Amino acid sequence: MDTVRSGPDLGSFEDRSGRGVEPRTDVFLEQPAPSGAGALSSSVPDGTGRPSGDPGIREALERQRRAGILPGTLVQSTLVAGGAIRTPSARHPPGVPADVPAAGADPGTGIYFRADRLASAAGTGGAAPRVSTPPLILCCDHRGEGLSASLAGVGPREWAIETTADPRATRRALGAGRPDLIVLDPLAEGGSAELDELESLRGEDAPVPVLVVVDSGDARRGILAARALVRGAFDLVHRGSPPEEFALRMERLLAAGAAQIEMAELRHRALHDDRTDLLRPAAFEHRLLEHFSAAERHHLSMALVIIDLDAFGRVNKDYDHTVGDRVIERVGAAIRTALRAEDVAGRLGGDEFGAILPYTGRIDAAHAVRRLRDEIRSQAGLAEGLPPGSSVRASLGFETFDGSDISTCAELRAHAEIALRAAKQRGGDRGVYFRSLRGA
Repeated sequence: MDTVRSGPDLGSFEDRSGRGVEPRTDVFLEQPAPSGAGALSSSVPDGTGRPSGDPGIREALERQRRAGILPGTLVQSTLVAGGAIRTPSARHPPGVPADVPAAGADPGTGIYFRADRLASAAGTGGAAPRVSTPPLILCCDHRGEGLSASLAGVGPREWAIETTADPRATRRALGAGRPDLIVLDPLAEGGSAELDELESLRGEDAPVPVLVVVDSGDARRGILAARALVRGAFDLVHRGSPPEEFALRMERLLAAGAAQIEMAELRHRALHDDRTDLLRPAAFEHRLLEHFSAAERHHLSMALVIIDLDAFGRVNKDYDHTVGDRVIERVGAAIRTALRAEDVAGRLGGDEFGAILPYTGRIDAAHAVRRLRDEIRSQAGLAEGLPPGSSVRASLGFETFDGSDISTCAELRAHAEIALRAAKQRGGDRGVYFRSLRGA
């Protein structure tokens, strides 16, 4: 078995065929290689192989011929029943349907993968998860060599395709909204700069899947794509591949993207409270420890606020629990409104909440506590089901840390809890600073 290297420091590919001719992107991707046949199909892409009379497909073929992507004579590929791609080894005689192999043709030639293998494991019952309806495909035709024509030939699918002609237009499109899939034909040879920028723009929690168009046998482009697109799903397709192959790879990436969105949503639900969308107790405690450690390491200030609603049990007693749930939702919204983007809030249990204020000293912390109290006072009483003029108040206790004056995160939390109890004892509807209790 030969090992083929693709440039300095780019890793190696194994050629199991023993030919040692060129790097194999199918080994790299661990999936069937694109055909790279440069042949578009003129058949109806509905699984029947019927010849198409759609002038749009014929026009797409002509555009690719004029662009030099397709030769004047085509060896036709068809999407046959069962979802497989078949490229006959012999031409079909006139009048013979495209799904009937011509004499001498190998019926197994050119089969890459079946459509029924594309179902995502994240779906229920083997069904692939759904993306937005219709899915939005961003076609980045930077090179201008027929990518938009290839996508125009995929047939009547419920996809909305938006085309950009240069990196600047792509940047604007991604800034305006999130597509479900990006198909990129890089302008620059190698396209590393475009791929790096695309990686920074395609989202954090569930990055948009990317299909990169490469030249046949260009293993280096695949390595560059793998190095740049480190988050989320991506795939490669050879330039001039038949539209069926584009369609199948796009469907596969759309399914992978839907699964990523589903997993991101499940992770969010695991970390955030269903009622308020604030962090759950364990996640809040983890973030608190992170901020405490960072403040201690870099000698930064921070504050911790513990919030508890006053006489909330009376709301549940006088009204049903549905009203109490709405009050909790209102309080969560009030806390989010009062805090800054860098602050962290959580629901610690029942009617108790917490807020982490990074880069905050005692004076700024006092201002933040006042904002929290006032926002809860103004919003929580407006919950549906409460009589007009109802008032919901809260007690708040807070403590600060300057990076060295408290030994542990647990001590910081204990001080804030003591300050909260003092606020309750003083009648509630107020904030108390721990160090004011000891004259510090």
